[in-house]
Amino acid sequence: MSSSVYHRSAIWSFAAERIFEKPIFGWGMHASRAIPGAKTQFLPGAELMPLHPHNAPLQLWLELGVVGAFGAAALTLALARRVRGSAVARAALVGSLVAAFVVANVGYGIWQGWWMGTLWIVAALGATLAPNRDGC
Repeated sequence: MSSSVYHRSAIWSFAAERIFEKPIFGWGMHASRAIPGAKTQFLPGAELMPLHPHNAPLQLWLELGVVGAFGAAALTLALARRVRGSAVARAALVGSLVAAFVVANVGYGIWQGWWMGTLWIVAALGATLAPNRDGC
């Protein structure tokens, strides 16, 4: 197993353990680094929680608890249910949602400004593809 995969596995295990310490409201937004034990090095130069879990659902649940996790899930479901329009528009919107979901599950911290900005830009572009109230 590559060191990157091993490191992610350790980060995700640490996050999952800490989620159950404060399951309802979480540790607080941007609190990943402040969680006790986060700075523990399990390999030379590899901390259990370097900045964030590198997994959006885990980070949301860790920092905002089940309340935040369900809120994010509800928002994602609401967005997915709004996919309408031509076949091309639907394919573009679903493709954007799937791509964002994949990257969010293995990539960056959910609160990084450039990542949030990218998601909002994609949402705005998606909104231009959606039909208006008249169905056009």
